[in-house]
Amino acid sequence: MTDAGPAPQQLILDLDEVIAPLSVGVRRAKMFITLGSRPIQGDLELDALMGPRTRLQIFGQPPTEGQQAQVKAEYASWVTDSVLRDLDAHFHLYLDRVWLALQYAAQGRLVPADFVPEHIERETNSAIKVGRVLSALGDAEPDVAHFRSLSNARNVLAHHASIVPPDKAFHDGALQVSWLAMVQRFIDEDGVEHPWNQETGEVLADRPTRIQITFEVIARRFAPGERISLTPHEVVQIALFYEIEGGKIFERLVTRLREAGIAPPAEGAA
Repeated sequence: MTDAGPAPQQLILDLDEVIAPLSVGVRRAKMFITLGSRPIQGDLELDALMGPRTRLQIFGQPPTEGQQAQVKAEYASWVTDSVLRDLDAHFHLYLDRVWLALQYAAQGRLVPADFVPEHIERETNSAIKVGRVLSALGDAEPDVAHFRSLSNARNVLAHHASIVPPDKAFHDGALQVSWLAMVQRFIDEDGVEHPWNQETGEVLADRPTRIQITFEVIARRFAPGERISLTPHEVVQIALFYEIEGGKIFERLVTRLREAGIAPPAEGAA
C-alpha cells in the first residue's frame, strides 16, 4: 500500500462575487452622500412620528437658533462619518475576498483537501490590509499613505465626535487627510480658470470654457480641536479613489489567476 495524500479538490472562484463588495460600497457611498448632504431647510423638526396620532419630543424644550445650527453641523458630520465607515467596511470585505483568492491561486489549479488558507478578516486597519494584499501581488514597498490617512479620519469621525484629538495630529501637529482625486477645471480661451458651484454643478463663467481633467493628490489638514469637515464633492472624490485603486487590485488579481491557469485567458490572447 502507498500512503497517498489527501485527494485534491477543484474549486471555482466567482470573480463577480470577489468584486461585489467594492462595487456595492462605492455605489452606496455616492448615493448616501448625495441624498444625505442635501441642506436642511428651515427649522428642525421638534417631534418624531411614532404613529398616526403619536409623536415624541426630540428636544426637551425648543432649541435655540445656535443649538439648531450645532445639530445641523453634527448631522453633516454624521453623514460623512457614516459614508466613510460604510465605504471602508465594504472595502475590507473586498480585500478579504481578494486575499482568499490569492491564497488559492498560490496552490495552482488543484487545491489539496487539507489546505487551510490564511485569513485577514480580523485586521481592522485598512492601510495594513491593503499593504498585505499589495505585497502578495508583488509590491516590495506598497504605498498605503492615502489609505492610512483616510482610516485615521474615519476613526476621528467615529470615536471623537469628528473633533481631532491631540494624539491624532500625526502630521506636524495636524491630522492630514489625503487621496488621489479626479480634479476638473474650467478654462476659457485666454487660459483663465473659472470656479464652479459644488452644490449645483454650475460653472461660474460668463464666457465659453473647456473642461480640463487631471488626477492630483488632495490633502486637507485639521488642527487639534478642529472638526473634520469634508464637502460632499470631496467624499465623492474619495469614493472614486477607492473604486479606482480597488479596480487596479482586481485587474492584478485576474492576471495572477490567469498565470496560475485558474481564470480564463484574456480575449484575443493566443
